[in-house]
Amino acid sequence: GLGNIRLPNPNDKRYGDMRLYLRFQVEELAFATWGSSEELLLEKERRSEERLNRAEAKRKLKSGTPEEQVLARCGGHSSKAAKQRKGRATAGAGEGPPAIPAVVRSAPRHTHAFLLEEEYCEATDMWTKRCACGFAVEYERL
Repeated sequence: GLGNIRLPNPNDKRYGDMRLYLRFQVEELAFATWGSSEELLLEKERRSEERLNRAEAKRKLKSGTPEEQVLARCGGHSSKAAKQRKGRATAGAGEGPPAIPAVVRSAPRHTHAFLLEEEYCEATDMWTKRCACGFAVEYERL
């Protein structure tokens, strides 16, 4: 690992010790991990975008209807369907997410029109509503 110097926290002695690292060792490790400064910059941008997406989801979670809160909590998909898709995507995949075909990326955004009938599962005490496109949302009625 990286060598560090531990000093008492200047803000409050009850807090954990400060760890000070040498910049050149940290940069060396970063370049060894990511390969180049361009890759490192891309990773920083990806993490920044991820942080913004989490903050947006948290904001949505606090406001909106119960259905919107459920969608925000599970990233816009029902949890079972998302897990199934993730399982299929990572089953034989190499590194990174699977490529999205250009046809899908350029398709117009779909607005879900949920069917009137909703399914109730007594075992989980959850309701499921479905869109004509096959998308499903699980939620709990209060």
